[in-house]
Amino acid sequence: MLEELLKECQSSPLNAETAEKLIALRSEALAEKTYPIYWEATRLLANFYESNQEFDQAILLLKEPLENEISEQFQPTVALVDQLIGLLLKTEDFVELEAVLHYRERFIEENKALKRMQLFYLAVCYEGLKKTDLAIQTLLSIPDTLSSSNLVSKYLKLALLYLDKKEIAKAEEMALYARHFDREQKNPIFLLVDSDLAYQKGDYLNALEHYQSYYLAAKVKNRYLERFIRINLQLLNLEDAWAFFIEHLPKVERMISKHARREFYQAGLDLSLKYQQLEMVLTLKEKLAMLDHPSQVTVDSFQGLERLLK
Repeated sequence: MLEELLKECQSSPLNAETAEKLIALRSEALAEKTYPIYWEATRLLANFYESNQEFDQAILLLKEPLENEISEQFQPTVALVDQLIGLLLKTEDFVELEAVLHYRERFIEENKALKRMQLFYLAVCYEGLKKTDLAIQTLLSIPDTLSSSNLVSKYLKLALLYLDKKEIAKAEEMALYARHFDREQKNPIFLLVDSDLAYQKGDYLNALEHYQSYYLAAKVKNRYLERFIRINLQLLNLEDAWAFFIEHLPKVERMISKHARREFYQAGLDLSLKYQQLEMVLTLKEKLAMLDHPSQVTVDSFQGLERLLK
């Protein structure tokens, strides 16, 4: 009976009607301890939520087996765990991502390729959590047996991380390594590194020039937007910073990434205080509080996974 219902859902369009059937199917499969059907119904339902941009709902759904410790009885497939990781990477919810990545390690011990990708995921996660030293250590532990493009990404990321620690010489060294693998510097992150280098040296005009070049060269223009605001704050170009902030705020509000929104809102808050835009100060404080609130819930709701990790 359950198998027939699952086949029906698999062959049907993934719409609201099918989602309702999947919800019922998951409950029945769990009650009957028919775990393969439970996992597949969970996967399909998460796909439905993701396709409807309901990322938080999809994440909660995929976390549920871990919270209820179902995985202690029947391990979820790597694909299902990776589906959760993919969503957490997309939303850049690094608090939850760190726990899930550590949980994932048990599934990939014998797979070198997956372990290497795991290190990249962890480095991104540690950077987002402001665990800069751990992010650097993790990236440095990845052997240089990667493609040239991945090596460029590795060393440019290291340059940015060292700049976050204000270690200019190390950052310049990493940027030099990156240039070895991309002599024409086709990757626009080279320009971002140059901007951050100039910023750390107090050369804010050059920092702005390099950032503007980066912004024009970047295919995806929804990352590192806070840089423009912070550079112009140093230059006291408050009108330019404010115009940029107001122009990009609606786009940022639609972003999936919680981390990118938080960084932009925080820079906007600093600007609003400096520019004496008190109404916006209150608005941004509220937005930041709304972003931070789920993080507190995460710690409580993920106790099951925390027990597994111990």
